[in-house]
Amino acid sequence: MALSTARLPEAKHDDSELVAPHAVVLVLGRLEQSPRMLAHASALAAEGFRVTLLGYGNVDDLNNAQVRVVSLSRATPTSVHAGEQTRRWRRRLSYPWRAFCALVTRLWLVRRAFDDIPPWDLLVAQNPPAFPTLMLVPWLRWHRARPGAIAVLDWHNTTHSIMAINRAPGSAVALAARLEYLLGARVADAHLAVTGTLGEHILAEMALERSKLLVLPDRPLRDWTQRFLSSALDTEQRYHRRRDLCRRVFHWTDEAIESAIAQVWLCSATSWSPDEPMELLFQAVVLLEKKYGWSGRLFITGRGPLRSFYVERFWPQLGLTRWSLHALWLPSRDDYAQLLSCADAGISMHQSSSGMDLPMKVFDMWGCGLPVIAYAYPCLEKDLPLQRLDGELDASGAPSSAMMGTAFTDLSSLVSSIIQVKRHQERYRENVMRICATDPTWQWESQYVKRFLPFLAKMRADMLSAATETTTRMHRR
Repeated sequence: MALSTARLPEAKHDDSELVAPHAVVLVLGRLEQSPRMLAHASALAAEGFRVTLLGYGNVDDLNNAQVRVVSLSRATPTSVHAGEQTRRWRRRLSYPWRAFCALVTRLWLVRRAFDDIPPWDLLVAQNPPAFPTLMLVPWLRWHRARPGAIAVLDWHNTTHSIMAINRAPGSAVALAARLEYLLGARVADAHLAVTGTLGEHILAEMALERSKLLVLPDRPLRDWTQRFLSSALDTEQRYHRRRDLCRRVFHWTDEAIESAIAQVWLCSATSWSPDEPMELLFQAVVLLEKKYGWSGRLFITGRGPLRSFYVERFWPQLGLTRWSLHALWLPSRDDYAQLLSCADAGISMHQSSSGMDLPMKVFDMWGCGLPVIAYAYPCLEKDLPLQRLDGELDASGAPSSAMMGTAFTDLSSLVSSIIQVKRHQERYRENVMRICATDPTWQWESQYVKRFLPFLAKMRADMLSAATETTTRMHRR
């Protein structure tokens, strides 16, 4: 990648910084809950970049000497949507003040960290959140960018759609939408989108040139596929990983471990947000116990505002005796990957606030050899190889060789999906292994090298050409 390697003005940096281009990956969210941005950092480091990864929280097991993690704060600032249970009129009146305080807090935290960042050649900034990200990009360009530096905005979703699902006032949502597209078109040189649907939407809303946008979908990580895919069909190996997790991470007794090993293990990852109807999953578990006589363990990883409601109030009311809920947070991504690799099925309840993004958790599951059951919406069904199930399950419905899981739309089809995946688990795992291990379009690192880096090189060439033309016209005058 031919990015600028001009000498740094500060003498305090070591000699390696004089050679390798420097990339900044900016995440104004928790780093441990931002797998796509961690994948950006690792892929850029593998291609010879020095990488500075900025965000809240920390990542203890990134294990890459080329990636420097800068934590803006151990704790994430309070969300502007906190306290949404207050009366509607109070929420509407207080929203501008809460939004202003949240913006100022984030700007202050980030501004302190920026002073220690060396000049950069490439900036990859995550959106959402658009605010204050879109305000910080120009500041970073003005104070820290090298000549010819490229700022890339990576669109995972839209900020205003998340505000809407969190019941922000309509006027605030409308204003955020206008500012998100207006500023987005002006502060970034290039844009990434996680789906073609989102990419087309961005092009239309911001009147962008198509050459400035690249659709770069999420894909399984090579590190996980190399570790877990080869043993995805080995039941004994899965049971061995279960025992190791139960002893080392969960600290269960030997008796509890042996009773759990052969049970059904379902795993879901969630941010416990309004666009993930976890009550539907809980109701499916009720039917699995009371109608089909199943017993098992439901593992749900993640943090979020609705966790206490579901775990402490909703689940105990179900009266289940043969299923156990384990709502946990695994700080180590290695432990998270191990949990996925030894489960029977991975379940995504993500509905998408905009209807245009895809859940990254699905690709994490596939990278560990785990068949996926996902909530169906048009963008997901268009982009992912999932078998659509509607209503009661047809007992003869074996998956085709192209399917890596199932998609559901309601309680009945969710239960059918779980039974389908459990019944044909080996066939689904075989499909996951074959597709993720052999198809380069399903490998994150391969797509990065073949599509993203050439895209950056072309953007830089276009920028230099435009600058040369501008200089030539000025001289002619």
